[in-house]
Amino acid sequence: MEEEDDYFASNTTATDDVLDADAMGVSTDPPLHPFVAWILAMPSELFRNQVIIVKVIAFLSAMGSAYIIYSMMRRKQLDRTFNRLLLALSVSDFVSSLTFFVGSW
Repeated sequence: MEEEDDYFASNTTATDDVLDADAMGVSTDPPLHPFVAWILAMPSELFRNQVIIVKVIAFLSAMGSAYIIYSMMRRKQLDRTFNRLLLALSVSDFVSSLTFFVGSW
């Protein structure tokens, strides 16, 4: 029985190292959730790439919404319900795109 305990104690997997908050230098009062520890152990390049992707997509979405808002206001055809809903949706998308763009700084 002691041989099995020694075997498991000496053979740790890579996920044990990733999920161990003390090995990462993170001291927490309550233990970290495994997902949070995994996020903290990710390399910084992955986060940088994710931030760049989010910024590009948010910028393109904001520009598309801004064009729809501009074209709707220029024509001044807000008499139909569809046009008013499209304008409201575009304004909402523009604001949310800006929050995604600015939110990662």
